Amino acid sequence: MISYIFNDDPTLLNRSIWEQFEYQTEASSLTDRTTGQKIELREIISGSGKVTDECRAVFCYSDSDGEYLLVVTRESRKTSSAAGQWVLDHEASRSKNRQSGRQSIPDVRWHEIANFSRDAFLAWPETEIFGPSPSTLLEIGGCFQGRWEPQLRRRQYAHLRTVQSDPSVGGDRVKASALQPWNSIDPDVDVESTSSRVQAVLRKLSARRAETAKINRTRRAGWLRADGRAIFYLQDWQTLRAPPDGDAYQAPIFEYLDDDITLRLYPNGFDEYEMESLALMEVNPESTFYGEVEPLPAFSPIWHSQPRWRPTREIWRRLVTAMEAQIERTSGQLRIKGLYTAHGYDSAAARTVWLEQS
Repeated sequence: MISYIFNDDPTLLNRSIWEQFEYQTEASSLTDRTTGQKIELREIISGSGKVTDECRAVFCYSDSDGEYLLVVTRESRKTSSAAGQWVLDHEASRSKNRQSGRQSIPDVRWHEIANFSRDAFLAWPETEIFGPSPSTLLEIGGCFQGRWEPQLRRRQYAHLRTVQSDPSVGGDRVKASALQPWNSIDPDVDVESTSSRVQAVLRKLSARRAETAKINRTRRAGWLRADGRAIFYLQDWQTLRAPPDGDAYQAPIFEYLDDDITLRLYPNGFDEYEMESLALMEVNPESTFYGEVEPLPAFSPIWHSQPRWRPTREIWRRLVTAMEAQIERTSGQLRIKGLYTAHGYDSAAARTVWLEQS
């Protein structure tokens, strides 16, 4: 394992770098021992396993609910030491499944397949048939904001385990309520159509509307989930300085609130956030989370010695869904560090999300 860690072009492996996954060389398949989910290499469309060749293939995801085809390209490397990127093309995968006579799948099902596939491909070992393992995975297209979005891009980076125990509350399966679209807050929104907790925030934002008018010219004050039961909004600004001794600039501090919790997210940079900069401000006494997670509201990014609070998987998923909705109204990229993956929480794993400009 020591030689594997420091070698960008390791010798062939017959297992994944994550112990939760089992790789079968003969079947060219990778299986999650805990869930039974599996991805299998079905067909090489073009190319070879040579480092300097591009290779395109069809993989098949399967579980107890059925199968789904995935089209993946391993980009060529000019040298054996260059970083390798795999491309999971959800647009091409969607077309491939239609050509094969498979019916369209619901958004919830697509997200479950995409979440597992993302982790599995990043854990895929080097093989003779498909070539070097990936250092990054780029995803093209996918479900976003309640619709299919061809311009959606996600790039996630492979990382050896820095996994902490997973204190998830509730099930790990994607819930339909978590995938509802988010919309920019309309000043004329019907406050009474929202939950009582969201109403309180909307009234507060309305009261300071004149104060934030200047801010709103450059960035929306916040977003409201379609069911009116969650809000993600600009809470304040924080002064940061570009390294090493660059100019000072203002980066937004956001708050997320729903029926159960209030979170405050401090920036690491403009449109760059780490889950280690997340504070749990409050837990609703009527929530199922009450007693399961403890608030840690006194977070300050400069208090490096302070114990870090990290979200449960369910809380993390709610927050990230709200965060990623921002990219529809900004021209830049959003980077999130600290991810839940199939093997648990990884504080060093990072993802960048954006909409490709046509």
